[in-house]
Amino acid sequence: MKLLIASDIHGAAGYCRDLLAAWDREGADRLLLLGDLLYHGPRNDLPPDYAPKEVIALLNARKNQIFCVRGNCDGEVDQMVLEFPIMADYALISLENADVYATHGHHYNEKTPPPFPKGSILLYGHTHVPVCNRHDGFVAMNPGSVSIPKEGSAHGFMVWENGAFSWKNLEDGSTYRQETIRNVRNLPARACTCGRSEVCLPLGGLAPACDARRAWRSLRSGNVAALMGPVQESASCFLWECGALSCVHVAGP
Repeated sequence: MKLLIASDIHGAAGYCRDLLAAWDREGADRLLLLGDLLYHGPRNDLPPDYAPKEVIALLNARKNQIFCVRGNCDGEVDQMVLEFPIMADYALISLENADVYATHGHHYNEKTPPPFPKGSILLYGHTHVPVCNRHDGFVAMNPGSVSIPKEGSAHGFMVWENGAFSWKNLEDGSTYRQETIRNVRNLPARACTCGRSEVCLPLGGLAPACDARRAWRSLRSGNVAALMGPVQESASCFLWECGALSCVHVAGP
């Protein structure tokens, strides 16, 4: 799945159109919005081309491909006019090798993280400043703002694809930062050398050479079921687990 991530449109119809054009250009499957869709907010100046009614129509036209969390400038009146849910305080998303906690950021952010498993990603907006900061136990990410960027940042958004997050300039489509998250769940893992995955997990057992050869041949023949029976304790076989078996290491074929 390819995911477009954006935040803080604040009623700016022109930048909203630019975001949707970027969505089409990127070919993303879904759009995740991190709140503050329609109202400009009392602390912000009016953004250029401020037209909340136009933003409503633009987003409603793609309601089946949008999911959203609530920003501090979003209220029940906004939900009355938007045809997709926007009132959730957070969303939990599993993206291949990462558990993502998505929220707006006015309550939970990198200074006040929510309770979540070690190795998670905290994805938030609100500050209008793009970030990617590693902390003890989690990584904090912010796409910046679509319409009112701050601290000299660009109008921007993020893309998730193939295990990597990219930060992109909304106006010219350029990528100015990319981060690949390896072993983000902090599992008891070792590096995979097969080139097909990033993390290998101990499967346990399969120590005798005959079992190792059986596992290797089963994998190469596509016979996954042969690996699912009882195994012995000393491990020499490793498994990348992301919803499917993709790589097994054994003590020689």
